[in-house]
Amino acid sequence: YLTSEELFEVYDTEVIKRRMKHLRSRGVVVRNGVDATRLGKSDCPFQDLEVKFSHVIWNFPCIAPPGAKINTSASKADGQNSEMSKNQELLRQFFDTVHRVLRPGGEVRMTHKTKPPYCDWNIVDQASSSSSEIKFQGCLVFDRVLYPGYTNRKARSGSGSSSSSFP
Repeated sequence: YLTSEELFEVYDTEVIKRRMKHLRSRGVVVRNGVDATRLGKSDCPFQDLEVKFSHVIWNFPCIAPPGAKINTSASKADGQNSEMSKNQELLRQFFDTVHRVLRPGGEVRMTHKTKPPYCDWNIVDQASSSSSEIKFQGCLVFDRVLYPGYTNRKARSGSGSSSSSFP
């Protein structure tokens, strides 16, 4: 999970500020630096919110390489195969807690790749095996053509020409 400061290190600061302002002007609650495995627990920044969320969106969840700082060789490490069980556990913990911050009928929207090794994370299975009442509703194909300027990249890789893209 990236803090606001880390987010600005990774992505174009002006673009991010403009997008956040746009979202907030429409009533969207934007939070950074949130541990998605702690949602609704006493140390969660949403614990005191009276209103629950209609949607929780998590784009490309994955664990951060241990001790990786932004824009270092460690932050560019893939780790998808070597950290498979840790990524699956991350998802299970998220699905175990997300119901605490969702209003009745709320939705979780998760974006992820579907080719190996990412499909081996078995995201739907992780949701189904959680202790919450999350129900799988379906999948949509992410069409990057619909998002001009979109570039996939590893979140902790840093901005500019040194940033890494997912395969």
